[in-house]
Amino acid sequence: MTTTDPVTGLSATPPEAPGTSETAWTQWLRTAGPWPPLRMAVQRLVVLAAHPDDDVLGAGGIMSAAAAAGVDVVSVC
Repeated sequence: MTTTDPVTGLSATPPEAPGTSETAWTQWLRTAGPWPPLRMAVQRLVVLAAHPDDDVLGAGGIMSAAAAAGVDVVSVC
């Protein structure tokens, strides 16, 4: 269930609405194909976070991909 704000025109799904099913996510991942390789011309990735888990929640994917590519990953919070 998606609603549209009449003032801003932005759409949103209310928090009490059911989320995307695991089956739908699995199907999407199967059809989306592999993730593209990470291409970064840096030696170090510094992630700044306001709270201890914000780095992982907000940038965990890029942090993991960078580390796998040999980039030094530093988290500061």
